[in-house]
Amino acid sequence: MTFLIPLIGRLNVGKSLLFNRLTRTQDALVADYFGLTRDLKYGDVKWCGYHFIFVDTGGISKKSSCKISSCIVEQSFMVVKEAHLILFIVDFYTGLIDEDRNIVKYLCQFKKYIILVINKVDHVNDSFVIDSFRGLGIAQIVPVSASSGFGIKNLLKQIISVININFSYTKIKSKIIYNKERKEVISNNKELFLRSHLLPIKLAIVGRPNVGKSTLVNCILNKKRMLVCDIPGTTRDCVHTSMIYNGCHYILVDTPGVRKRSKILDKMEKFFIRRTLQVIKNVNVILFILDANDGIVDQDLSLLRFILNQNKSLVIVVNKWDSILVGMREKIKNIINHRINFINFVQIHFISALNNIGIDDVMCSVFDVYQSSFKHIGTAYLNKLMQNAVDIHKPPLVRGKPIQLKYVHMGGRDPLIIVIHGIRVKYLTHHYKRYVINYFIRLLRIKGAAIKIIFNEIDRSSSLGKLH
Repeated sequence: MTFLIPLIGRLNVGKSLLFNRLTRTQDALVADYFGLTRDLKYGDVKWCGYHFIFVDTGGISKKSSCKISSCIVEQSFMVVKEAHLILFIVDFYTGLIDEDRNIVKYLCQFKKYIILVINKVDHVNDSFVIDSFRGLGIAQIVPVSASSGFGIKNLLKQIISVININFSYTKIKSKIIYNKERKEVISNNKELFLRSHLLPIKLAIVGRPNVGKSTLVNCILNKKRMLVCDIPGTTRDCVHTSMIYNGCHYILVDTPGVRKRSKILDKMEKFFIRRTLQVIKNVNVILFILDANDGIVDQDLSLLRFILNQNKSLVIVVNKWDSILVGMREKIKNIINHRINFINFVQIHFISALNNIGIDDVMCSVFDVYQSSFKHIGTAYLNKLMQNAVDIHKPPLVRGKPIQLKYVHMGGRDPLIIVIHGIRVKYLTHHYKRYVINYFIRLLRIKGAAIKIIFNEIDRSSSLGKLH
C-alpha cells in the first residue's frame, strides 16, 4: 500500500528542505525567499518495506487575500483531503504562534492523523522542545533538522508507527484489491505499452506566461494537480508528474512561462527560466502552447527556434480556441501558418484546455511524434532519396568544381540523425542544407519529429575516398 503524506505549514518553516531530505533528492527549490514553493511536488520514498509519497506544498499565509496565496491554500488543503496522515511543520526558532494554531484548527476538521514536526532543531534537549509546542494539542511530536538530517530516521519510524496503529488490515486489503484491478486494466493495454520501446515518454509543456500551460496539465491529468491563476508567472518551478494516458507511460513536465529577457527583472525568474531551457534539452517531446487571442508573437518564434536548435520533437497547440469568434478563426489560422511556415512539418491543434476540447487528438499526436523519432529507415531507401534530391536540385559549384554527395545512412534516433558523406560538403550553403533536410522530412512523411543531418567530409586520401 502507498501512503500519501503532505508537508503542511507556514511560509519558510523548511518544508521544501525537509522534503528533499526525506526523498533524498534536490527536486524541491530551496532558497532564503518567502513563498518560493507554489505547486505541489511529489516524491516517492521506500523505507523498511513501506512506500510513501511525500508532498511538498506551498506555505500557508494568513495574508491569503492575494489571489495566488488563496489558490496555494486551496491546493494545499485539497491534497490534505486525500492524505493518509499529515506532517505539520513548525519553526523551532520562531516558536509557537497564532498562525500555527489557526492552521492546526483547520486541519483538525479533516479528521486526519497529524504528526507535529519541529524543524530547525539541532541536538536540543527533546523534552524542552516538545513542551514548548504542546499547546497545539498534537500528541505525536518529532524534533528534526532538515538541514543537518538530525531526527529524520526517528520521524520515519514515527510515521510507520502511526500507520501500523491507525490503518487496519481491512483498509489495506481493499486498497490492494483496487491496485490489482488497476494493474489488470493496464495489462489489457499491454499492446499500447509495447508500441514504443523507450517509455516513459518525457513530455514538456512550454510557452509564454499565462497561455494555459498549467490548465492543460490539469486537463490531461483530469485533476487539479497544478496551481492555476490568471496572474502571469504563477508557475515558478518545473513540476514533473508521472501518468498513464491511453495505456502509455508519460512524465509530464509543467514549466514556468518564458518572457523576453528585457522584461525579466527578478533574479529568481531568471533561475526558473534557466530550469525551463534545461528541461527542453532533456525531454523527448515538446508541447508548445500559443494563446489564440495573441496569435504568434516574436517571443513565441524565439522560443520555437531554441526548441528546433535542440533538435526536439514538437507538437504545437493553440489554446483558448473557444474564445475566438467563428468568423475570425480562419484568418487567425492563416496568420499562424504564415508566421511558422519554416516548421511546416509540425502538427498544429486548436484546443480549449479549460473546456477539455481536442485533448485526445493532441496526445495522439504526441505519441505519433515520439514514435517517428525512433523510426527505422533503410540505408538503400535513404540513398535513393538523396540521389533524387540531388537530381532535382544539384549542389552549387565551388571554384568550378562540383560538391558531391556520395552516400547516406542512419546515425541515431531521438532525434533522427542522418549522416551524408561527400566531397567538398563543407562548402555547402545553409540554404542547400535546409533544402536537403526539408526534402527528407517531406518524403519520409515525418510529422513533428526532428531530423538532424550531419554532412561528413570524405578524406579523399583514404581508401574510402578512393573507393568512391
